[in-house]
Amino acid sequence: RVDTVTGGASAAYGSDAVAGVVNFVLDQDFEGLKAEVGAGQTSRGDGKRYNAEVTGGAAFAEGRGHVLANFEFSRSEGIDNDVIGGNPARPFQSEGQTLGRESISGQLRLVQGARLVQVPLNGLIVGCVQGVQRTTACPVYGTTFNDAGTLARPYDFGVRNAATSVFAVGGEGYLPGGQSVLDTPSTRNSTYARVSYDITPTLNAYVDVLSARTQSDSEAGSGTPSLITGSSLGIPIGLDYQYLPDALRTQMVDAGITSINLQKMFAFNVQQGFESRTNRVVFGLSNQFNDNWSGELYYTYGEVDSVFTLNNFTNTIALKNALATVRDVNNNIVCASGSADGCVPLNIFGREPLTAAQQAYLNPTDYYFTNNNQQVVEATINGALFDLPAGAVDVAFGAGYRKEALDRTSDALGLASKRNPYNNNPGALIYLNNPAIVGSLELWEVFGEAQVPLLEGLPFAQSLELNLAARYTNYSTSGGVETWKAGLVYVPVEGVRVRGALSRDVRAANLVELFSPESTGFASVRDPQRGGASVSIIPITSGNIDLTPEEADTFTLGVVLRPSFLPSVYASIDYFSIEVAEQIATLNSQRTLDLCSAGQTEYCTLISRNPTTGDITTIRTPFLNLAESKSTGVDVELGYNTSIGRFGLDGDFSTQFFGTYVMENSTTTAGSTPLDVATQAGRFQALMTAQYTTGPWTLALQEHFVGGGRFNVQDPRYAGDKAKGQYWTDIAIRRTIGDWQVFGTVQNVFDKVGRNRAAPGRLGGSG
Repeated sequence: RVDTVTGGASAAYGSDAVAGVVNFVLDQDFEGLKAEVGAGQTSRGDGKRYNAEVTGGAAFAEGRGHVLANFEFSRSEGIDNDVIGGNPARPFQSEGQTLGRESISGQLRLVQGARLVQVPLNGLIVGCVQGVQRTTACPVYGTTFNDAGTLARPYDFGVRNAATSVFAVGGEGYLPGGQSVLDTPSTRNSTYARVSYDITPTLNAYVDVLSARTQSDSEAGSGTPSLITGSSLGIPIGLDYQYLPDALRTQMVDAGITSINLQKMFAFNVQQGFESRTNRVVFGLSNQFNDNWSGELYYTYGEVDSVFTLNNFTNTIALKNALATVRDVNNNIVCASGSADGCVPLNIFGREPLTAAQQAYLNPTDYYFTNNNQQVVEATINGALFDLPAGAVDVAFGAGYRKEALDRTSDALGLASKRNPYNNNPGALIYLNNPAIVGSLELWEVFGEAQVPLLEGLPFAQSLELNLAARYTNYSTSGGVETWKAGLVYVPVEGVRVRGALSRDVRAANLVELFSPESTGFASVRDPQRGGASVSIIPITSGNIDLTPEEADTFTLGVVLRPSFLPSVYASIDYFSIEVAEQIATLNSQRTLDLCSAGQTEYCTLISRNPTTGDITTIRTPFLNLAESKSTGVDVELGYNTSIGRFGLDGDFSTQFFGTYVMENSTTTAGSTPLDVATQAGRFQALMTAQYTTGPWTLALQEHFVGGGRFNVQDPRYAGDKAKGQYWTDIAIRRTIGDWQVFGTVQNVFDKVGRNRAAPGRLGGSG
């Protein structure tokens, strides 16, 4: 089984367990053989999935030894997408929606049919340089190209009310929904084995081995020139570019235009492949010293080796070379830099697919290799320390050592360590420039726990028990920290249990947060200096060796009811409050920009702008101890189990309800007011299950519910800014035939598609 403990777990389970822990509890004495195989797909014939599992266990050496083994395999074929957005996997992907207005001063609302007006697949001229002055009001503004990139013609912008609009309804703008991958293809397999042996009647030795592999392929959307240059004007193209259509070149010469600025959506998705191999071994000894005391000593070594593969991540150095073209003696278009480095010229206009040579030069496959490894040694001893009138005081003591190391390198291309020639930002790839990382940390811990019975068998106090835990951890990177927990469990009468706890928990910075060099990505922000227009920028993240551990204070209070007069019913309700200080995070680019705009000048130093155009080029977002967060809410669980013998039915029926309501989920950064996102969609979530078993048949039903709320509390209020609550239903049926079971499930039985319909029509303002 899997046990989940939420909150307040650092003292009892180990440092860094701020959010809680997950325990995998094995049936170590299992004997026999069991296997499972399954397959499924969506009602539309895609999303195929397969899985198989086999587990075996047996005793040996007259019961002194035991062996347990398991093998699992699963495969998801995924759901295909359409790179250019014309044939999406699902109809709703064509229903682009965004915020817009009927007019510049009109009501802000959700608009349907929105397209990315500035980035068509065939390219769009959005600016030019006449003489020495850059301007968007140039004679060739709004020129686009045919699919082959040979003909320049006027562009259909669709319906918009401002030249700065990012979105429009209709026209030739790009509709990005179809390129989204709804289900990522993946493969997973794992092999597990455990052997234990009783060396003496009280001393047991065991070895635990795990090997697992996960492989997945995903796509991250298409690139645009803005991601390469960091400018809303896209990529500059000079008069000497040999693929300029003759008519366009003539227009430029006649108007004194020396270069144009091109925006477009590249007609290929950037692709990411990920393969991870996990290996772990545990050696342990456990001993029963006497009837009261036992102990355990174990050592574990585990490592994860992963390969991150990037395809279609454009090499900006190669792109700049491919766009610098000349004619050779045979009047062929070639790279001005020559072909010594494999340079192949590129016609950036239109949407012609890349040749094999262009693909190899512009979008070389890039690899990142990562090794994470961890070693742990821990010893524990537990038993009854002494007796109190209410019972024995049970204690546990222990000490441990942990070492973690991270080593990430790239292949021979080393593009992440080079510079973008258009803006000199770190990393030559269009984005996702993952730099090399090398780092390690060590920690020592000592800990203790006690369970103290205070009252037993008294009127209105059947039992009262105190739980205590404390731990001291010394990190090589940030020094020593203390964690603790104190809880009470009170049973006033049979069937009523009241529980409460206070705890201090910590999470130290991980190796990525500590040691990451500068790394670039991509983002869009609403720039106050552009009237709130959405612009593409390049965020730069980095680690911070001076990070200190997060500290969380957790309070929980709840009651569990199992009334004797309703023995088939049980219920629990728990209130939780978690406050985290010194939270390690990166401000997103928009938040950094907003804080600067609000007058917090320390954040302005993280923002770089083009001195000529005023465009934002980069926003730096390093890891910092920059936030405080608070989360409060209520968890509810209800259950009912009974045998039924009415209405001609016979069998067992059970039902369960799990629900969480979030009252507050706020984050406060330095110098700003709290941002509470609790009222966004999903503040109430619930799952109800029902199961009926009669003879060899079992029928099960699951009902999921996610409550409604605002899409984003950071957006201004607008008509239709609330998402409706969504629910969907799963059913399963199982038939037992001797030692076999045959089962089937249907997820989302009623083909529920959750959506909020936007209003059709005009799209104005800044989008």
